[in-house]
Amino acid sequence: MVSELGKGRDKARSIKEWHITAQGLRYLNLLADYPRKLTYRGLRVYVPEPAAYALQKLIVSTRRSKEEKRQRDLETAVAVIEYIDSNSNERPKMKRILRRLPGKWLKTLKGLASQHSPKLLQMMKELEA
Repeated sequence: MVSELGKGRDKARSIKEWHITAQGLRYLNLLADYPRKLTYRGLRVYVPEPAAYALQKLIVSTRRSKEEKRQRDLETAVAVIEYIDSNSNERPKMKRILRRLPGKWLKTLKGLASQHSPKLLQMMKELEA
């Protein structure tokens, strides 16, 4: 996976030196900028912070052409936000990420939160206060 910027491309990118094809994904940098280190069966694994994952899913849902995928992204994001809201260790991480997002992304997220996630909307309002 590689970050998709600008107009984007319809096709995956071939990286011949590595013998792979990389699919461009929008807002991938949001996931990469907030990693969480875990250990699984003795291996160190990096995954996105749940807050970054939920926010990326919300933003990407607006770009989906297939309703089924859009709905699945929204449901996943809302479920993760519910978890974050109920976990005192995760809420500050969500707020920290929200503070660092570009204004355009925040505007998009606020609109989505008002429709789909009252808990995210509340966290956003707390930052404005």
